[in-house]
Amino acid sequence: MGFDEYQTAILPAGIKLFSDPSYVFTDVARSPLLYYLDYSLFWLASKIFNISSPVGVLRFAMIFVGLVNSLTIYLAYRISNMVGHDNKRASLLVASLFAFYFAMPFIGTRLMSESLSSFFVIVAVYYAARSINLNEKGMNIMLCGLYFGIAAMFRFQAGVLYIGMLVFLLFYDLKHRIKWFLIGGAIVLVLQIALDYVTYGGFLTSIFGYYKLQISVLATHSRQPWYNFLLLLLGLTLPIASILTVPAFIKCCVKYLWISIPFVLFVTLHCFSPHKEERFMFPVVPLFILMIGLGLKEIKGLYRKFNLYWFWIANTVLLVLTIFSPTLANVTEPMEYVRRSGFEVFASDSPLVPEFFTAYKGKTDVVDRYKWKFYLCSLDKSKNTYIHTVFQQEETNLEKSARECGIKLKYINNFKSGLADYIVAKLNPVFNRRRVNGYLYVIDRSGS
Repeated sequence: MGFDEYQTAILPAGIKLFSDPSYVFTDVARSPLLYYLDYSLFWLASKIFNISSPVGVLRFAMIFVGLVNSLTIYLAYRISNMVGHDNKRASLLVASLFAFYFAMPFIGTRLMSESLSSFFVIVAVYYAARSINLNEKGMNIMLCGLYFGIAAMFRFQAGVLYIGMLVFLLFYDLKHRIKWFLIGGAIVLVLQIALDYVTYGGFLTSIFGYYKLQISVLATHSRQPWYNFLLLLLGLTLPIASILTVPAFIKCCVKYLWISIPFVLFVTLHCFSPHKEERFMFPVVPLFILMIGLGLKEIKGLYRKFNLYWFWIANTVLLVLTIFSPTLANVTEPMEYVRRSGFEVFASDSPLVPEFFTAYKGKTDVVDRYKWKFYLCSLDKSKNTYIHTVFQQEETNLEKSARECGIKLKYINNFKSGLADYIVAKLNPVFNRRRVNGYLYVIDRSGS
């Protein structure tokens, strides 16, 4: 879970449901479809299942996304079965690759928008496979365009996949299917126009808003090497397994152009974007796995067996490392502790925390790690105040600042993240140091 999850799910859906029913969605850089889905899930969790914990509500939503994504395993089997001419044994291999990948929390239920986008991508590919396998030019390819469009509604960058499929049809299948594919995309576009008008009162407000946001903040994005996303995809398995699957991947690229052209176009465009985050690749992770599986079906002999053994060993190791590793536990666990303790004031230097608490118990303060002293000196010492920081103690000088303001802080605990967060923070300490620790204090009022 990341900041965008709180920004797009917790803040709008939670405020509207729990704090201010008249709340108007103001983040015009995202499709309203995501807001309405989040709102429905939060309402279901809170009103029907009576889940009162904010962490519990979020987990309910994530379980829903995980269950939806589990369907990709079945769809991968069906796709492989269709293009492989009913070779069910080989198709089971493809499905089992998906089962391994989507058992990992960081893919199956990581972020709501990206995960749902990836699900609709594989649905679109399923209907493309049906159209090609049946040599059918109408309904199936229309549904392919429609579901690529829906995938883009959850994550606008997925629209590149629609364009990639359109490129394939232009060069290889112009006479038969392209008009139906365009009809499917047009249906989604009309839906997006209607949602934007109802929600924001404008024409394609969310798409234009997203474009303006990207242009305005482009200069502030971190610059990373062009090959960043390529290494990320290879890193989905341990390196030796990744290297061994490259020939199978290339074989699939050559044989199944209707999958490889959208995939390659998506990854290429993202590689030359200055802003690179792992979540941007999530919509095409199912395509990456599918292409490896279909490629492995084409490879025979000892190399294939050797390749598969390494692949299973590597994925098993990764699964063990990640399945019990809750991401950002250093933030969510202290928040749960504070909620159960009946807090009156909660301050944190993590941008995740205020958005989470806004939805459930009023607005809390965001405190920059360099400005703790000013905040501490202005506090009402009679209130039950909790202080949370995700930065190292020497970075905040929190206890020293409190003493200078005549405040005594009582240290509660260091809530630590899981193993995966430790590994990521170790590999990239500059950008990920906040993923590991969550220090929690309370103002000691015993002497007052």
